[in-house]
Amino acid sequence: MIRQAKQLFYDISRKPENDLIDEGVLFFELASKQSLQAAQSSHDRIAARTTDTSVRSPGAGPPNRSPANPTPRYSGDHDICSPVENWNALSQQLPTTQLLTYPRAGHGPHHQHPQALAHHIATFVASTSE
Repeated sequence: MIRQAKQLFYDISRKPENDLIDEGVLFFELASKQSLQAAQSSHDRIAARTTDTSVRSPGAGPPNRSPANPTPRYSGDHDICSPVENWNALSQQLPTTQLLTYPRAGHGPHHQHPQALAHHIATFVASTSE
């Protein structure tokens, strides 16, 4: 059964500006002290950046992927936007999907575990490059 995003996600994501509490709700696990500390660290890292704030080049499109290509999917087990259960179900239909779920994390595991996720991405790229 597919789970819908929680209404709270829609309510907060529609706000013109989000504060640290909103970021915590959207991207972290509020019941976890470690996750809330990671939310503050992520917020501080992002606020400190003054250059190279965009990771996409203008006009850059999504990578050329097909269901036959290995595809990584990283998620938190408390994702209020894209519940991990949906990715578990989808990975049955897309057998090349590699799903990694971070415990006590929300929609932004890359904010909470930046070094670990960077390592996983580098390993994925190295193991699937032609």
